[in-house]
Amino acid sequence: MKLNKRFIFHEDKHKEACKAYIDTIEIDEKHPIEAIFRPYKRNISEAQRALMWIWHKQWSQHFGDSPQEQHIRFKADYVLPILLREQTIAGLSGAYDAVRVNRDLGDPRPLKAFYDLLSTNMLKTHEMAEALTQYEQDTALKGLAFLTKGPEYEDAMR
Repeated sequence: MKLNKRFIFHEDKHKEACKAYIDTIEIDEKHPIEAIFRPYKRNISEAQRALMWIWHKQWSQHFGDSPQEQHIRFKADYVLPILLREQTIAGLSGAYDAVRVNRDLGDPRPLKAFYDLLSTNMLKTHEMAEALTQYEQDTALKGLAFLTKGPEYEDAMR
């Protein structure tokens, strides 16, 4: 039995959905479960998240890949270097070195799985602003000045 559900409550209906899910779980001495309740906190702002996904969509429309594929590249190119530099997560550097060996041996799957585990939520607001700024600059250097600066831009870059 694999349980790995995460519920974030914004409204009572979300709390009710969680209760309904918990009622479906069979518990016995051999299969205990753990539930953790804590205040929900995101490190990056909603404006940063919105701008990032707008840019991913624009990038994917321009190059024909999906926003999700672009998001994996974003994490590899911009999120990971910041996390490695700041040493925010214990053991991240060693884990990255271990999966990079597989890539060098011709197997990219562990590295892709590693990037899938990274989250932009691991960044602080100022670090996400740095990642978005670098993303914007690199795109411009490639002669691709198609990223828009909508109303989210000013809030995201603070």
